[in-house]
Amino acid sequence: MRHALLVLALVPATALARPGGGQSFSSHSSSSSSSHSYSSSSSSSHSSYTPHSSSSSSSYSHSSYTPSTSSSTSSYTPTHDAAYYDHAADQAECTLQCTDEALAQGTDLTNTSACEQACQQKKQAQRDAVAAEAARRAEEEEREEAARPVSRQLWPFTIPFALLGVVGLGSWAIRRRRDRAWDSLSLGIETAEAAPVEQRRYRSVAAALAAVGSTDRGFSRVLFEDFLYALYAEVHSARGGNHLDRLAPYATERARDKLRGEPPESVDGIIVGSAVLEQATVDATTRVVRVVARYEANYTEHRAGGATSYYVTERWALERPADTASRPPDRARVIGCATCGAPLDKIVGGTCSYCGAAAAGAADWRIVDVLDASRETRGPILTGTTEEQGTDAPTLVAPDVQTQLALLTTRDPAVTWDKLSTRVTLIFATFHRTWAAQDLTDVRPFLTDLLFETQRYWVAAYRAQGLRNVTEDPEIITIQLSKITHDPYFDAITVRVFATCKDYTLDAAGAVVGGDRTRERRYSEYWTLIRSAKALGAPRTDPACPKCGAPLAQIAMTGVCASCQAKVTSGDFDWILSRIEQDEVYTI
Repeated sequence: MRHALLVLALVPATALARPGGGQSFSSHSSSSSSSHSYSSSSSSSHSSYTPHSSSSSSSYSHSSYTPSTSSSTSSYTPTHDAAYYDHAADQAECTLQCTDEALAQGTDLTNTSACEQACQQKKQAQRDAVAAEAARRAEEEEREEAARPVSRQLWPFTIPFALLGVVGLGSWAIRRRRDRAWDSLSLGIETAEAAPVEQRRYRSVAAALAAVGSTDRGFSRVLFEDFLYALYAEVHSARGGNHLDRLAPYATERARDKLRGEPPESVDGIIVGSAVLEQATVDATTRVVRVVARYEANYTEHRAGGATSYYVTERWALERPADTASRPPDRARVIGCATCGAPLDKIVGGTCSYCGAAAAGAADWRIVDVLDASRETRGPILTGTTEEQGTDAPTLVAPDVQTQLALLTTRDPAVTWDKLSTRVTLIFATFHRTWAAQDLTDVRPFLTDLLFETQRYWVAAYRAQGLRNVTEDPEIITIQLSKITHDPYFDAITVRVFATCKDYTLDAAGAVVGGDRTRERRYSEYWTLIRSAKALGAPRTDPACPKCGAPLAQIAMTGVCASCQAKVTSGDFDWILSRIEQDEVYTI
């Protein structure tokens, strides 16, 4: 079965079924990369999101949280011009380039200053040449324009002004038709981008923050992705019973109005299959970072007439002041008061009744707009067969992967490719065995909380329909390195796993209702493993607690070892599986 996991796009309705729960409600061929099921913190324990705490929201204590403090940026006056930020970007590119050259030549990684200085001088010379050429062309165009007859200078404007009334009337009519249209399978959101803003785009949020010299030193992509999944689940859970206004700290009134639709009685079975960050931009003047996240998800709405399941695609725009401190790991998945962390039910009339903070302008990521949204009526279809996509495509490799590998092994020489590959193989074998048995106990220590909750959802979905997916004779053919990232809290390694197995689904009578029990299926997936940035030591390659060595049987479904009381599924002690992405949706 396709694995359900932490980041990006859903599987076809008649899906191949491998461990991970990649089956989805989608009728399309965009396969699941990282589905997650959630229970909302507004109606249940926060422990669904918080890896280090199992206390429920009802037992909230002020001592459990440290209120964040962030100064206002409303009076900020920019001190750097565009040239400053160009120089900062050149510095980053030259550092990577010179580090790669040092690695290739076997020279000292700490002595690349001369190379970086020469690189930056070359880039500045190129910028100066481009600027000089642009100035020369501007002068020529100005001289040509001055020499043109007045009649020739004015004629281009005559036709546009003559057509202005026609175009205006036409656009009004188009808007009227569009406004009257209502897609019964959508949330009623027009597919239209917000007004364009002059902002510079970056490959990642971290790059955008660095470009404006953000004082936030705690940003983690791993934690930010967890936050996006938790926020999506909380938003749609709050649509049930029309409780979206509780989320004022996390969504503007404009965004809440677009999401509200016709509120159902309740929303559950929320599975986020994808949360792709399409772009990150930053306004150097206002020091506001903006990201656009594209979601693919499934959920079930309950109304008086019964329950209906949907496959959904949505694009959200979120913003945050660049200097706001990022959440620490223990609060990354808790959607509560953005200032003190109190539960959502403490927010009354747009103000937290615990700390008194106003919802508007809260110091956290906020949904400022829903750019588009659509959905189809679709429940989990767990039978049938879908062909693999992208297995023969080249492996996507980050340009700095060798540099990042060298830096990782410098920080921790005990981490070797052989040990990492062996741990991936151990997780792979355990995952397939427990999936086919519909008992995930043994694989629990190897999965993050979010990934594990998704697997439990899919096992329950198969059981509810009297089905069992079997992956017989699973075997890894090869493992290839794709990407390595490092942030203040986590190291993350993404590998592409090429494997084969006989993949089929049985009904209660033992009849094959999907797949083929006689033919081996060749496939590949991108797996991302994470470990605390503070952890050191060789990856464990035996089925034991990574802290005390106790047998896996000692680790409960909460991810806590009964022998040493360590939360092993937090990634604090060893590499654990966080995400599984399909070939056709994975991006660097």
